[in-house]
Order: sequence, then C-alpha cells, then structure tokens
Amino acid sequence: MKEKIGNLSFQNYRATKKNILVIGLVPGNKYNEITFSILSPDLASNKDVYLLKYPIYVGGNRGRGQIFSDGNKSNNTVYNAMATCI
Repeated sequence: MKEKIGNLSFQNYRATKKNILVIGLVPGNKYNEITFSILSPDLASNKDVYLLKYPIYVGGNRGRGQIFSDGNKSNNTVYNAMATCI
C-alpha cells in the first residue's frame, strides 16, 4: 500500500465531517489514480459490531487556484474578485 500512496497528505475536510477526505496537494500529471485503504471492524474477533452504510467523499487538491480546507489559499498567485456580489 505504501508504494501506491507514497507521501500523499490525507486529511479530513472539516473536524465535524470525518467522512470527507482531502488529498494533496497532488501533481495531476503524476497521480491520475489514487489508492487508499478503508479499515472496517474485524467481525471474527468482535461479534457485537454492526456494519452500517457510510458514505465517503474524496477530493484531490491539484494545486493551482485551490484552497485548503481551512480556507487558506494554496499558492502565491492570488486573484480575488473585484466585486463582492453577483
């Protein structure tokens, strides 16, 4: 697994949204596929565990023009809107 994911950074999008992951910064020409593992409980060792359906969302931050999940901009070339309304 380590060979497939390399040194990519995985983090939760928000502390309150544990099922949303952000990966990156990711160079798009190198990572057109990303593999990651999801651990589930061992039903053989614990019979009191019940499995549920749980959606997981993953997004890749490919760098330019992106923002981090805390709202910080990810590059030095910042373009802000001239107007604050539509």
